[in-house]
Amino acid sequence: MPPPYTSQPTSTNGKVFFTEGGLNYVCSGTALLSGNKSVVWTAGHCVNDGAGTFVTNWAFVPAYVDGGAPYGTWTARTLLTTAGWNASGDFSYDNGAAVVSTYPKLRGSMGP
Repeated sequence: MPPPYTSQPTSTNGKVFFTEGGLNYVCSGTALLSGNKSVVWTAGHCVNDGAGTFVTNWAFVPAYVDGGAPYGTWTARTLLTTAGWNASGDFSYDNGAAVVSTYPKLRGSMGP
């Protein structure tokens, strides 16, 4: 019998790490099946402050558990959000995405 789906992290779901206003934050993200195979979906507040400024040092770590980065760290090339979130932080439009690098930065761990 296979283990429950919650017993192991998957290679498509993971943590998003970024810096906003000089502080480091963590969100969740999901790799999408996209034409360029480089898109991660997350919340708008994980890519943009809701007042037009995009975050920095954005990275996706698929299957992140307890500091481990078994599939490497994927840094953002481009951050995207909706016009509604970017202009006024309207939570009705709190969607975001990142186009990540083609190859991961391989490290044994990531995060706090």
